[in-house]
Amino acid sequence: MTAAEQRYTSLLDPLAFPPFLSCPDEHVYDHQRGSSPVQHWCFLGEIEEISGIGRLCLDVKDREGITVRIYFYLDRLSPSVREIHINPPRITYPKHANVPSHLVQKGYTIAVLYAQQHRWLAEASTGIRIEDGDMVQIFPCSLSELLSLGDRILQRVPQSKTAAELRTCGWCGEKAASLLCCSACGLAWYCNKGCQRIDWPGHKKDCKLTSQVGLLMKQHWSHVEPHFKFPLSTKP
Repeated sequence: MTAAEQRYTSLLDPLAFPPFLSCPDEHVYDHQRGSSPVQHWCFLGEIEEISGIGRLCLDVKDREGITVRIYFYLDRLSPSVREIHINPPRITYPKHANVPSHLVQKGYTIAVLYAQQHRWLAEASTGIRIEDGDMVQIFPCSLSELLSLGDRILQRVPQSKTAAELRTCGWCGEKAASLLCCSACGLAWYCNKGCQRIDWPGHKKDCKLTSQVGLLMKQHWSHVEPHFKFPLSTKP
């Protein structure tokens, strides 16, 4: 499949990016035991609260306004007595490259591959249990900003071979069949170096994020194999 024919999936797609209540029950599909999903999917939620002594706990809100609790089971099973009595309590962050403490921030968006509804009997609640850090990525923007960026990406990229014949300059708006492409994100085009240089101060702010979100949208979500993991492959 050529770049012109590569389809991008909307971040509002109900199958590829389902809200929490549309995610399957954990008994339907168990990634840890190697069960095969019908297709790939990814939950998106904005971090609202951060807590957890011994385990990182996030309260996140999905696009339908549902608040979901996410627990990380990547490191130790329980906090030490000293940690419990620290005032204020010290949050324990997982030792995983995909969950750096500087990105675990309120207002940022977490993506969870193959998210499932897990029931905690002790709390009589339902949420998401993370046992594999490779299933998680955090984007440094709010969920609304992420969805808005997704819409802009869909407007920039061709969704068919015919549409690929014309692209739009990111600065002046001129349409042409052959434009210069931003080498960093691959999702911004310009008539010439002049237009690119003028637009750079604005594009610089979200160039890296555009690249990450574009890669997320470009995966083959309807295919079953192989399993996805973060960071995503640059060749979906």
